[in-house]
Amino acid sequence: MLVRAKTPTSSSSHKSMFTTPFYSATYLRTKYSYSYSPTYSHTYLHIQMEPSTTPQKQKDLSRDLRLKVQTLREIGWTYSKIAEHLKITPRQVQYACSMRPTPQKKRCGRKAIIDAESLQMLVEFVCASTENRQMPYKQIPWKLGWDVTEDAIRSALKKEGFFRRIARRKPSILEKNRLLRLAWAHEHLDWTTEQWKTILWSDETWVNGTRHRKIWVTRRAHEEYDLTCIVPRHSGKDGWMF
Repeated sequence: MLVRAKTPTSSSSHKSMFTTPFYSATYLRTKYSYSYSPTYSHTYLHIQMEPSTTPQKQKDLSRDLRLKVQTLREIGWTYSKIAEHLKITPRQVQYACSMRPTPQKKRCGRKAIIDAESLQMLVEFVCASTENRQMPYKQIPWKLGWDVTEDAIRSALKKEGFFRRIARRKPSILEKNRLLRLAWAHEHLDWTTEQWKTILWSDETWVNGTRHRKIWVTRRAHEEYDLTCIVPRHSGKDGWMF
C-alpha cells in the first residue's frame, strides 16, 4: 500500500507523520519504508499490512460435547488429551468440566410468599367443602390465620389451576334417585336415533319473584360438576310453573 505524505522538514514533522489515522490502527501491524520523489517533492510511505492476529471468539460447546468432555475426564483423561481428541481448546475443556451439562437459568422475580407446604394446605382447604369453595379470596387468610394478602392467595391458587367460576345450579337429588337416574342412563346409552324419536319430551320451569344472584366457586377446569362446586336449586313456594 502506498500513502503520500508531506515532505518532512524536521524531526518534529517526521514524528508527526506517525500520528495520522493510518498508523493508529488497532488490529493491524505494519512494516513501512520511505521513498522520495525529486520530481514532485513528495515523500511516499510504503506500508505492508499483515493479517490481524486478534484471537477470534470461540463458539460455545454443545450439550452433547460437554457431556463427552466430562465423561472422558471422569475416566482419567487429561485436558490436553481431551482437547486434541475432540478438536477443541484446553480452556474449553476446563470450562466444560466446571459447569453443568445443561445451562441453568437463574430464577428471576420475587420469591413466592406461600411455600409448597402451605400451598398444599391451601388446596386441601379449598376442596374440603362447598362452603370453602364459595369463600372469597379475601376471607381465606383470616380463616387460615395467615398474614398474606388476597393477591397472594389468588396467585398461589392460579399456579395449581384454580380460578373463580360461576357455580352450576342443579336440582337437589337424593342419593337413591341419583342411582336410579344413573342406571337409566346406562340402559339407554346405545339407543339409536329412531328409538329416541318414539319418546315424547316435555319440559317445565319454575319462576318466582325473588332476586337472583350468581354464586362463585373456586375450582379447576375439570371440577365443573364436582359435588362441592354445584349449587342445589330448590323450588320456591311462591312462583309460577311453566
